[in-house]
Amino acid sequence: MPHQTIIDIGSTSVGGVMLDCPKQANRAKEFCGCFGATVRKDISFQEDLDLPHYLESINGALKKVAHALAASGKGAPTEIRCFLSAPFYASQTRRIKKTETKSFQVTPGLLLELVDEEMKRFKKSQPAFFKELDGKNKDAHEIIESVLMKITLNGYELPDYHHQLTEEFAAHHYLSLASSPILNHFRASIASAWPGNVVRFHSFAYAFSQALLGVAEEKKNFLVLDIGGEISEVSLIWQEVLLNTVSFPLGRNWLVRKLAKTFGTTPVEAYSSLKLYRLKTQTPAATDKIDKILAEAKEEWLKVFHGTLERAIENSLLPENVFVLADPIVIDIFRDWLKDEKGTILPEDIFGRFCNHGSITTHDFTLMVEAVFCGIINNK
Repeated sequence: MPHQTIIDIGSTSVGGVMLDCPKQANRAKEFCGCFGATVRKDISFQEDLDLPHYLESINGALKKVAHALAASGKGAPTEIRCFLSAPFYASQTRRIKKTETKSFQVTPGLLLELVDEEMKRFKKSQPAFFKELDGKNKDAHEIIESVLMKITLNGYELPDYHHQLTEEFAAHHYLSLASSPILNHFRASIASAWPGNVVRFHSFAYAFSQALLGVAEEKKNFLVLDIGGEISEVSLIWQEVLLNTVSFPLGRNWLVRKLAKTFGTTPVEAYSSLKLYRLKTQTPAATDKIDKILAEAKEEWLKVFHGTLERAIENSLLPENVFVLADPIVIDIFRDWLKDEKGTILPEDIFGRFCNHGSITTHDFTLMVEAVFCGIINNK
């Protein structure tokens, strides 16, 4: 059976799965194929962020994941898709519009021209991703996604807009880019396990938005909060369009470092204390101390979150549907911080029914989302 490899590069770990591709995807359980071997490797916690060491750790975890999957006995994949979390990409969604007094035809050449202008503008607007690694500042940008969403002609959506005549063409254009040198390092690590395979890169925010819209029932507007290791990322999905994605540097590791500083211990020990706290097995004195730290952290985090939210939403109303992604140890903490906010927090299990797991796999939520995304684009 043909299969594809999905690799997830997060800010604190790298995961992967060998996905058996069904011949037909006409049943919910076959929507994204059957999970073969799965693996995830965490990187060591850094007390202070050291960019070269951090990237070396990510790349080392990537090699381990690729070789573990290659050793699973599935053979070389027919396709490799790699998903990037912040801070490994930047993105924007802009509205493209062309209006004329006389009718014009929507041709591939016209679309290419409009998109090319946006790509050039976006590349110029972005600073180097990892200029600390290159004294000559040659950290070139590489476009990884360029997608037109919600295309309208004269204000109406059409199932087939190609070669149609119109006086007004409008669309939302999603662009994501990444550092070429870093992508080349990722490609080399993957090629050490599967030489010669082409790797297709995606941003996780876009993949999640498409997967969520693909499985959700009668819900068009969402706020997605992805609380990673170093960064929290806020995405606004409005009227079925990924309208905006912004981030701020207060993720899980920020919370763990606050605990470590207060307790005078290492981040690893602080994280272990947080696990015990969530299991309610800490001493009353330790629990009270952590409660106080979390109350202070909540105030700081919500202040930054609300400022970020204003940038993400701009003139849009706050969506009623909120999805929170985070480490299982801290997800309930952040959900608790958000309980007084307007919005219904959606359950994590909405993707599970679309994924068929094999006997040697683990239920990795991020990989399930990415598998659903692959199922959607493979069956278009």
